[in-house]
Amino acid sequence: MNVKKTYVAKIEGLLTKEEINKIKRGIVIDNRKVKIENFRVRKKDIVKNTSLVEITIHEGRNHIVKRIFSSLNHDVVKLTRTGYDFLTLDGLKSGEYRDLTIKEVKKLYSLQK
Repeated sequence: MNVKKTYVAKIEGLLTKEEINKIKRGIVIDNRKVKIENFRVRKKDIVKNTSLVEITIHEGRNHIVKRIFSSLNHDVVKLTRTGYDFLTLDGLKSGEYRDLTIKEVKKLYSLQK
């Protein structure tokens, strides 16, 4: 299933331009290249030496986002999936949820094909 997943990650350290370019080109994990659809640095905290990044991938491999940053020697401190194809967390506070509409459920099932 080729579903777009968007994550926001807080990582230790500040990414260099070289590391950002490497991520955008795609990183090889377990002899397979991870295609990064979208990547951006949202915020850099020089005092705390952390970065807040947003990354969109189509992968579903185990802990793939943590492994991407680990390959660049940056630990992920916090990770949140903010989007799953057309579904987002927009309008929801931390810990909140909402029921999916029938239309959304049907659309999710159609992604399996």
